[in-house]
Amino acid sequence: MAKSKAKRVRHADYKKSEQFVGDRMVDWLFRNGFGYNLRRVALHQKGVDIRVRSSRPPHTRYFVVEVKGGSSAHYASSADDGSFVAVLGQIVTRMTTFEPNYYGIAMPETSATIALRRIPWQAAKRLGLYIFSVDRNGNVVKHGWKDIKKRGML
Repeated sequence: MAKSKAKRVRHADYKKSEQFVGDRMVDWLFRNGFGYNLRRVALHQKGVDIRVRSSRPPHTRYFVVEVKGGSSAHYASSADDGSFVAVLGQIVTRMTTFEPNYYGIAMPETSATIALRRIPWQAAKRLGLYIFSVDRNGNVVKHGWKDIKKRGML
């Protein structure tokens, strides 16, 4: 009998994966009024990870979200820091001035903590940028510029 060469993903690693974070983010968006025209790019394809339109008229705003998974390596904190910088660059290159969008970065809790510490609240306010933190249980917490400002004052 031939053994399968497919790499098994440990349960704890799956909870940090980009797929898990993206699935939880789509669920959150639908529950919070963004339910039309969902476009989601498969892993390892080019383009924005999630783009969905508001289902609450008369606004036709889109939420554009870049998703990153966490690292399970022993040097995870430096890998998470690098991942944050990469996702920030990706979302900035997706920003446009001709349509009113909300922008978001969705990451596991550990990476989101880095983002909340490093993004200036003034930039988040000006750009309409939100940080989404996904915990191991799949709970999503949305952090806006006011939350970032509060964290900076602590």
